Amino acid sequence: MHASLIDAVEGPSIELADLDPEQVRRWGRAIAEMHEAAAAIGCSELPRWTDLVTGAGAAIPGQQLPPDIAQEVCDWLKPLLGPPDLLGHGDPQPDNLAWTPTGPVFFDLDDVSGSWAIADLAMAIRDVQPIDQLERPATWSPQGRMLLRGYREVRTLDSAAERAVSVLQRGQALLTYGRLQVALDAPQAGEPAWVASLRQKLQLTASRLRRALASAPPLQG
Repeated sequence: MHASLIDAVEGPSIELADLDPEQVRRWGRAIAEMHEAAAAIGCSELPRWTDLVTGAGAAIPGQQLPPDIAQEVCDWLKPLLGPPDLLGHGDPQPDNLAWTPTGPVFFDLDDVSGSWAIADLAMAIRDVQPIDQLERPATWSPQGRMLLRGYREVRTLDSAAERAVSVLQRGQALLTYGRLQVALDAPQAGEPAWVASLRQKLQLTASRLRRALASAPPLQG
């Protein structure tokens, strides 16, 4: 878990369900523009997304999930996408950007890593479907298609990379589940009601992710 301090940006955040098609297109363009800037910065000092996933898998108690699930995800992705050498935001969802007069501005950069463009796009649009729906690519949705359209107005995106979206969703679910295992400590006496409510919500999310990951079919080449 991380915390970050950033400069304030004027502009509202808009929920995914409230974005119109033109705003989704602009959101896709903004992700591409962020990647263009990131390509000039590099990510040699950042952890790789694949390392984060395998680390999360190692943090999960034994017997909960197949022991090789993290390695299976990484081994499937690398031949298709190549090395994860783009500085990726990690979570460029609508609640992590402000709509300024000149366009969207991203914040909440505590999940940055060496990653791939399609990984950011997959994570951006994942909330169009339930968090535990892993096999259907979120980019198949109307919002997902418009997001990709906006992205391609600025930056090339290999259509073959879209094959990776459902596997990236599986990897992100594993990463989220592993982090929840670390974050969910035991209840404390006298803790505020909001803490207990948050823990209950996170426990439900973790349970849904565990069931989805445990029942996910083996990856096909």
